[in-house]
Amino acid sequence: MPRRPRLDYAGARHHVFNRARGPSALFQSDDDCVAFMGLLSSLDAHFGVQVQAWSLMPTHYHLLLRSRRGQLSPAIGWLQSEYAHHFNRSRGLDGPLFRGRFGNRLVEDEPYWLHLAAYVHLNPVESRLVTHPDHARWTSHGVYTGRDPAPEWMDATDLVQAFGTIGGYADFVRDVMIGREDRPDAIAELLEAPAASTGRVEEGGPLVELPLLTPEAARRQVAAVCEVPVEVIDEVGPGRRNQVRWLAMWWLAEVAGQRNVDLARAFRTVPATVTRCQARVRRAEVTEPLGQWRDRLRAVRDAAVRGTGGARVKKGIKG
Repeated sequence: MPRRPRLDYAGARHHVFNRARGPSALFQSDDDCVAFMGLLSSLDAHFGVQVQAWSLMPTHYHLLLRSRRGQLSPAIGWLQSEYAHHFNRSRGLDGPLFRGRFGNRLVEDEPYWLHLAAYVHLNPVESRLVTHPDHARWTSHGVYTGRDPAPEWMDATDLVQAFGTIGGYADFVRDVMIGREDRPDAIAELLEAPAASTGRVEEGGPLVELPLLTPEAARRQVAAVCEVPVEVIDEVGPGRRNQVRWLAMWWLAEVAGQRNVDLARAFRTVPATVTRCQARVRRAEVTEPLGQWRDRLRAVRDAAVRGTGGARVKKGIKG
């Protein structure tokens, strides 16, 4: 079954999480945690994804992120791929490390965001690894209590302002621990929903999903943005650099839930070529035609995410 695309847009806030495949530990040493943190430090520079909070557990991780450019999926895909490479290389292993696709929740309501910060930092306590979040080594809790300096790549401003002060955060976490601070009614649904969410949380309402496009509809969007017939997408030839084709490989993965192995079959190529073409699209400058087409397609998706009812960019593009 095709994967649902993730809801994401410039400025979106996400709770991101994943765990190790099988019973093995994801972080087996301090070196593993240091390596993962080093990769986190590159997310903003490479993908425009700001880290606002984190908690590394033996078998899983939790992150609170702000996606400044709507690049959550490539950012976390890169993070997990690079970390798996470190983990396997350091142990002479091979094969998948994570259970599957990372889980994420798009959170647009402030009470949920504040409770998620407490939830992430209290995860080691809930798992009985420590008796108090102050004792957890690999979380950002210390940044928000003022004990630890914030890394230069971390953005703590958003949450500190939401809590009012450093002391406001500490008081909030204490009240959650003793049961004085009640969680919002739907916080359990938010935390317990299936991992590969395409939903967002809205105050007083359930998860809302963005419908998955068919590959044919996604191809039509690409053709409309590039102002070419749909048939151009499949044109190949010796020495031909068909950027419309590259764009389609990227867009079908984004909004039609197509895996690279499926795209390789559809485009009569190999998965490695699909991956390279998608990377070219992500790296394209906004002054280049490829970058302009990409950003117009993102505008289509963002309009749908915001529920404007319009997925229209030039010449009436429709889902």
